Amino acid sequence: MALGWLLVAGFLQAEAPMDLDSPFPKVVLLRDGKGSVEEREVLWVKQAGESLEMETIKGTRALFPRTEVVAILPRLPTGQGNFKPDEVDRVVAFLEGLSAPLNERAEASRESLQKWRNLKNLAKEAQIKLQQEEKAREQEKVRQEQLTIRAHRPKTTLRSGQQCRQAQGSG
Repeated sequence: MALGWLLVAGFLQAEAPMDLDSPFPKVVLLRDGKGSVEEREVLWVKQAGESLEMETIKGTRALFPRTEVVAILPRLPTGQGNFKPDEVDRVVAFLEGLSAPLNERAEASRESLQKWRNLKNLAKEAQIKLQQEEKAREQEKVRQEQLTIRAHRPKTTLRSGQQCRQAQGSG
């Protein structure tokens, strides 16, 4: 019996699942004073001592005690963004690791996970395109440097062997 209470107490003290590091919008699940859970859509969340500071999608900032936070879950971005494939991988792993009842939310559904994987593919394509553009810029820079060097090199003319002998003989 004591072991059961210990497990329950451990569960209650367990850290709420929180996505603090990803660059994606989030939904924060908070316990209100009435015992129910309310949702807040936020752009970012950061730790501030024993509290969490967050900025809502409307631009207002809020500070909540960490103990009131049930979970912080990533939301799919609505527009284009500059995301890295490994950031999306971490989000997918985070969502797949959620336990009940959080894993039953829309943010962790199969459809949502598939959209995250599609976003990863888009991020990979964007990363490849960015690398190709960077390589092209580097190649153009090298080409421009070579042209500059050639333009500043002193002009020399090659003389034939006969012109050289004539120049030596006349001198």
